[in-house]
Amino acid sequence: MPSVETLNRVKKVIRACLKVDARTSLSDTMPLVGGEHDLDSLDILLIITELEKEFCVKINEGSIGEAAFTDVETLGTFIESLSRRGQAGES
Repeated sequence: MPSVETLNRVKKVIRACLKVDARTSLSDTMPLVGGEHDLDSLDILLIITELEKEFCVKINEGSIGEAAFTDVETLGTFIESLSRRGQAGES
C-alpha cells in the first residue's frame, strides 16, 4: 500500500486535472475508470503528465497499464514502484 503522502499527492493531481474542488472527498479505493469521475483517455494522459511533474519520474510508454488506473491506491502503488526502481529524478 502506498504511503499517505503519496496518496495525498496523487489525489491532488487528480483533483487538478479533473477540476474537482479540493473539498471533494476522494477515497483511496475510488474507481478511476468506470467510477464517478470515469476517466477517458485524455484525462489519463493529462494525469500521467502531471504525475511525472509532481513526482519527478518518467513514465515510459507501455510501462503503465490499465490496472494502474483501477483506483487511487493502485495508481499510488505504481508511482511508488517507479521511485523504488530508481527512476525518480529522471526526466
